Amino acid sequence: VIGTFQDQNQEFDVKVTLSNTSINGTYGDITFINGVGTTKIKHDQIKEINGLPAGITYRIEEIGIDTYKVTYENKTGNIIRNQTKEAKITNDLSTGNIKITKQVSGPGADQNQEFDIKVILSESSINGTYGDITFTNGIGTTKIKHNQTKNITGLPSRIKYNIKEINNGAYRVTYENNIGTIEKDQTKNVTIKNQTTGNIVIKKQASSDANCEFVIEITLSDENINGRFGDATFVNGESNIRIKHDEIINITNLPAGITYEVREVDYDPWIAIYTNNEGTVEKDQTKEISILNEPYNPKGEITLKGSKVLNGKTLERNQFEFELKDSNGTVLQTKKNDREGNITFDKIEYTSEDIGKTYTYNIIEKGPA
Repeated sequence: VIGTFQDQNQEFDVKVTLSNTSINGTYGDITFINGVGTTKIKHDQIKEINGLPAGITYRIEEIGIDTYKVTYENKTGNIIRNQTKEAKITNDLSTGNIKITKQVSGPGADQNQEFDIKVILSESSINGTYGDITFTNGIGTTKIKHNQTKNITGLPSRIKYNIKEINNGAYRVTYENNIGTIEKDQTKNVTIKNQTTGNIVIKKQASSDANCEFVIEITLSDENINGRFGDATFVNGESNIRIKHDEIINITNLPAGITYEVREVDYDPWIAIYTNNEGTVEKDQTKEISILNEPYNPKGEITLKGSKVLNGKTLERNQFEFELKDSNGTVLQTKKNDREGNITFDKIEYTSEDIGKTYTYNIIEKGPA
């Protein structure tokens, strides 16, 4: 048993499996049942297995060991007549380290604020100070602020760690490598990032058909945003949500400083009227977005006009008569000129049934009225 933290009085469980399952009884220091024997062994001890039948194979393994790195010599082999196979088991409990770095960013971020960090180790027997952190029953806490580093040194290799930030207020927290296993002579680099956050609330109103469901598309400027933020789940900075009349969507803890755009998709036959649907997420603020849907009843109109010029004489009011005809020659309206020669027809109205159609009109002079 080797390594900085080795316990040379610790007993380890060893299992020996033979290829002949009919072997039962005691052979030297180990008793077998159906070809399987177990024993306990500690540092520098030797266990002998005598009188095994030649020609069978064996396998030796240590069981129930998590914190030690185990290596073997002659772990498996064949029993040869009049020969002794020497198997060696080495348990290495060396040490490794953790380096924790803190980054605080975003508009309005307080880079002098201290954050509480909790480190949980898989080995509850660890007590005492390891570098910058003191542990009690495998749990240590510390405070850290922007650009600071905390080093945890001399931890037993192969134990697991989990590092979390607690009481981080309104900051959004992301981690790099905060869960892992201590490795011999290695330093695990853990980064904890805090970013200021803000919120978005989307309110829906529909002037009729309150049970109609609409699809809202939310696009963020940061394509790296993934996961759930309040009522919205984002994939690569985008989220689609269904919403009905009088419903509210709360999107929380978005990184401050990013921009957003909220749009309705496939809302025909409605008109979408937006308020504040584009903007920037601000620290500790909630942006309120409203979407009003009204039925889409398109209307349009046109007033056709012309002018009459009479050379050599004074133009009189109602002196000439004009017809407005469609492309088929059908007379739609008849009008006369005014004193200035203006000809004004009544307005022509259009509805949704006219969308996509083309209309051609001709104005024809009939002659003096």
